[in-house]
Amino acid sequence: MEQATNMTGNSGRTRGGYPLEDRAMKVGAQMLGEALVSLTDLGLHVTRMMPTEQVVLHIEDFMEDFNYEVDDDKIVHLEFESDELTKEDLMRFRGYESVLSYQQKKEVFTCVLCSAKAEHLLSEIQIGINVYRVKVIRLKDWNADELLDSMEEKQENTVPLSKEELLKLVLLPLMNGSENQFNRIRRGFEVLRGEENHLKKTELRQLEEVLYILAVKFLRKTELKDLEEVIKMTDLGQMLYDDGWNAGVTHGITQGITQGITKGLVDAVLLCLSELGTIPQQVSNRIQSTTDEKELKTWLKAAKNADSIDQFCKDTGFEK
Repeated sequence: MEQATNMTGNSGRTRGGYPLEDRAMKVGAQMLGEALVSLTDLGLHVTRMMPTEQVVLHIEDFMEDFNYEVDDDKIVHLEFESDELTKEDLMRFRGYESVLSYQQKKEVFTCVLCSAKAEHLLSEIQIGINVYRVKVIRLKDWNADELLDSMEEKQENTVPLSKEELLKLVLLPLMNGSENQFNRIRRGFEVLRGEENHLKKTELRQLEEVLYILAVKFLRKTELKDLEEVIKMTDLGQMLYDDGWNAGVTHGITQGITQGITKGLVDAVLLCLSELGTIPQQVSNRIQSTTDEKELKTWLKAAKNADSIDQFCKDTGFEK
């Protein structure tokens, strides 16, 4: 993925080199997995999230973005890309899919959510006598103006927004449309405010954070200042006000998004360990309190390689 820079001159990437829009989409997937899978038009329903790391010969790690087990005993593998898809990308997805399908003994469908501006995105490649395909969802094919009009009309008629609509709402800055980014994001926050009676407070706050981090990427500093008036009455706005609306706030929200991503790793480690036996409370507490992605990936690899909880603790230095 190439470096993305916003109009304020700040890097569009966060810790670990991932573009802000990738982080935002991943948090949306973490919160609204069922809605995200519904966007693939495969007619499938999520039953649980699955680990996103496959270890090959104990040498190479295959790290996917999101895996969901769905009905019919299948797996939907989701990837997020902010750049135009290349043959190398599809070769990589094919490798993920092959290993995941072999290890889990299930059919795998790979879908890619892409925010690139390119009109024609690569979705299949020829490999020998075989053709490998992925389902590409091009966010620029969605019209932000039409979606906002539809959501505002539903709210005028006191109809709650669906999970799928909420997911699209926080991805508005990545879509096509004639309205400028400031008005698009402003209207997005106003629609979110209208859902206060239909969402849990934590859910609403997380959605606001995803939309705000995309605002940081796409808006000028003066526009961000104007956005204060729109969100100052929200929980997010109060936090921003308390922190002085400074650069540290952006860092804090970015860290919050990173924490949302690492939750998937925490769940994966605990899932692998649960297959080995009862997890000691002290071990479980330490894993759940960790937000360091590198450390969690190390633990996940150890959990996959271990034959018992005792071996995992020995290999990682955990005290039971």
